[in-house]
Amino acid sequence: PRSTAAPVPAATPLVGRDVEMSRLATVVDELVSGRGQILFLVGEAGIGKSRLLAELRALGGERVTWLEGRCPSYGAEQPYSPFVEMLRSWLVLVEGEPDVAVRIKMRAKFGALLGERVDEAMPALARLLGVRLDLDAAADHTAPEELSRRIRSTYRLWLEALAERGPVVAAVDDLTWADPSTRELAEDLFDLTDRAPVLLAFAARPDPASEGWRLRLKVLTDYSHRAVEVPLQPLSAGAAEQLADSLVPPGLLDPATKRELAARAEGNPLYLEELMKALVETGLFDRRRTWTVSTNPADLLPPALESLLVARIDRLPPGPRALVQIAAVVGRTFSVRVVERVAGPADISADIGTLLRAEIVRELRRYPELECTFRHGLLQEAALSSLTPARRAELSTQVGLAVEELFAATLDEHLEELAFWFYRSDRPGKALEYLERAAERAAALDARDQAAELLTRAVRVAERTGNAEAATRASARLAELRGQAGVA
Repeated sequence: PRSTAAPVPAATPLVGRDVEMSRLATVVDELVSGRGQILFLVGEAGIGKSRLLAELRALGGERVTWLEGRCPSYGAEQPYSPFVEMLRSWLVLVEGEPDVAVRIKMRAKFGALLGERVDEAMPALARLLGVRLDLDAAADHTAPEELSRRIRSTYRLWLEALAERGPVVAAVDDLTWADPSTRELAEDLFDLTDRAPVLLAFAARPDPASEGWRLRLKVLTDYSHRAVEVPLQPLSAGAAEQLADSLVPPGLLDPATKRELAARAEGNPLYLEELMKALVETGLFDRRRTWTVSTNPADLLPPALESLLVARIDRLPPGPRALVQIAAVVGRTFSVRVVERVAGPADISADIGTLLRAEIVRELRRYPELECTFRHGLLQEAALSSLTPARRAELSTQVGLAVEELFAATLDEHLEELAFWFYRSDRPGKALEYLERAAERAAALDARDQAAELLTRAVRVAERTGNAEAATRASARLAELRGQAGVA
């Protein structure tokens, strides 16, 4: 078994996580021996959850099949998002690929894996991917509740078939942003851990109001015999100073400065890295025999991690700064082709290189086309916060139009994203169109909470623009959905 894509090497050393790494090594060893488990990595933003997921992947190596997905911060509008990402990655699907090509890949890979069960699996998984199957035109008329049940049972069938060939890890990052449909599908996979070498790994912030936290409580209550929770605490002072040392040439960091930086970061690795970058990039170091800060760091550094990240975006040269703002509007993970279309005819390769070297974004894959991701969600948020509302609306419009043009043949795969962009744009007509289309897709998948949220936004747009007909239509559909769900 092999991972679905090559892991990206870590840019900084891992320090102060020996206990956590030991627990992860035990989890992997038990998985390889055949024991299914459910792992939760829990900690605040920037504490290292995504990094430990990457270390978990490295520990598994060629011994496991690695599947990974991330819940986007606008996940409430995108049903099953991380599980769709896992499936697309396993199938090696390309953005904008025609349905006929996707059907061929699905038939080949599912046929080899499932044998005679392929016809049972194809319709539901195709609907999950937003692909129409010629052989299953009748599936469009399947009741949403039944389609949702089929999707969950067929996804479970797929993972179980993979596990028959060897251990499988299904990892979900940023679980804090999970939507109800993602939580429900994850819950349906729990019983796989009782009968197959499957590890379900989740990374989440401690947010009791989130769907991710609800999922965690379900695990701890009903599957405690399979549960492994690894809480990530702040780094110790010694570990933080060790990390600071690793970010500059050995022996060149003044002890007093090192202690000040470590204390200021409060054990948060991302914060400490950004503090170091800020001091280097702003020229606050006096380099003689050692590096020292020329003024009191407390007088020069922003008080919060978020402010530090925004300042880092602001320090970029004009070209890379404009590019990273476009990328942030596209999403945490972005196609460089979309960013390039919005940026205009100029060659952006040098600006992309600047962002890569600055470790603001990292390369996710280069083939079949270049795709990058922000190194941390907080960096994306920082880039977004550097935009005025008017500029963000303008870029949202341009991104939506670029995706319409580049992926015209496969727009159904991007309905939720287009609804997201145009809702924040200056094109209310397009916002209404995609909000209603995305709502119908969510309703067809029995993701009623998402459909209701999308329709609520459609009503807002219609009322704001004085479109009484659209407001009445969306309101009626919203009332119908709430009636079906028994909501007053």
